Amino acid sequence: MKRSGYHLHQPNRNNFMRSAIFGAQPRTILLTRHSGALQWLRNKLGANPSFEMLGHLDGVPLQRNDRVYGTFPMHLAARLCDAGVECWMIDFSVPIQLRGVELTAEQLDLLNAKLVRYHVQRIEYV
Repeated sequence: MKRSGYHLHQPNRNNFMRSAIFGAQPRTILLTRHSGALQWLRNKLGANPSFEMLGHLDGVPLQRNDRVYGTFPMHLAARLCDAGVECWMIDFSVPIQLRGVELTAEQLDLLNAKLVRYHVQRIEYV
């Protein structure tokens, strides 16, 4: 087996020094294209105005210790974890009759959804 690395934005020295001097806080990103999931995350995490709500991470620079909450695929979670970003997923089981259905925050609660931190490592089969 061979490990294939992913890398996100690496801070340049100036950005690092600025963060060290001004004490930049880790960013918190709510990542989902689903309105019910976004509302559920807001209900669980609170309505903090510093939270960034995004439907995708394309072109978004992330730093070590940033936190991403939401719904996203394994390959993205592996990239985030490899870069030192915390990955928090909405974890729940979807009954067959609800697959492909846009779920509300209330339905996620009824399905006992939980926030679970995952650490994912990409390992390629050779």
